[in-house]
Amino acid sequence: MLKFAAVLLAGVSASAAAIAADLPNGFAGPGLMRGDSAYNWSGIYAGASAGRVGSTLSAELADPVFGTSRAKGFVGTLQAGFNKQAGGLVFGIEADFSLSNARGDNRRTVSGKYGDYTMSGAGNLETRLANIGTVRARLGYALENVLVYGTAGYAFGRQRLDMTGTITGVQGTTTVTAAQAGSTSNTMAGWALGAGLEYAFGRGMSVKAEYLRLHFNPSTVYGDTWAASEATSNINLFRTGFNFRI
Repeated sequence: MLKFAAVLLAGVSASAAAIAADLPNGFAGPGLMRGDSAYNWSGIYAGASAGRVGSTLSAELADPVFGTSRAKGFVGTLQAGFNKQAGGLVFGIEADFSLSNARGDNRRTVSGKYGDYTMSGAGNLETRLANIGTVRARLGYALENVLVYGTAGYAFGRQRLDMTGTITGVQGTTTVTAAQAGSTSNTMAGWALGAGLEYAFGRGMSVKAEYLRLHFNPSTVYGDTWAASEATSNINLFRTGFNFRI
């Protein structure tokens, strides 16, 4: 994914340079208004970014042996959007899609009372974050070629769960043993909220740093050997990247 993003950036940069060379004299180029030295953020843009992601999955899978699994890794992102500037205010919309290699394990052993049963057992819940995406509104304030903004909108994604474990419960003379193993993938939907800083330079190019908090609503998961259960995910995402204005 990151290699693909690098190739995309190189191609866009080369195209932008070729177009700029054909512009008539006196044209300031993308991001600048004709006859004015002030930077203007209005217009369509596209780019790529990469960063670090941390995911927390809370699942009701044979709780309390399982419960929360935390995954960490990296993301590679392609994004595109549109800005409109009015005075110092800049508002717009942005959509992005990221591939991730984040994964994490939650290995636990348990013993003690759980309801009327004395429980003992061990298990592992593995989480893998496959992809995430957002469609967000952006509202910011521009200080010439520096843009500070907040952003919020819709988030979606897909993750994989792999679970193995054995739990034994004893109540008086009754002993119950449950062995569970299986895997499932589920699609997540929720909201994204964050903020960022973008710095423009050259002819329509900018660099940015951005933080997003993604919260996904509870979704039902089905495994090979376990009953339907709910899983809720929260993701912290920090990334940096480039944008090119058209």
